[in-house]
Amino acid sequence: MASMQNSAETHAPVVIVGGGPVGMGLAIDLGLRGVRSIVVERYKDPQPIPKGQNLTQRTLEHFHFTPDPGPTRSVRRPGGGWR
Repeated sequence: MASMQNSAETHAPVVIVGGGPVGMGLAIDLGLRGVRSIVVERYKDPQPIPKGQNLTQRTLEHFHFTPDPGPTRSVRRPGGGWR
């Protein structure tokens, strides 16, 4: 496990435990609002099995209101809405 040496990287007002869909979504949302956070994840590499297999309408609404959803644009339908 890598350790963080730079004090700027080890101090944040929010610590998020878990780098799954919820933890990473929270970290992104906080970052967009100017709040620094540290995500603590037990695994070094992404897990081979996707965790977001059952996205609800509410989840997709969160993607919609993210200023730059990036990869989520690929699941949008050409006429709007989601697949």
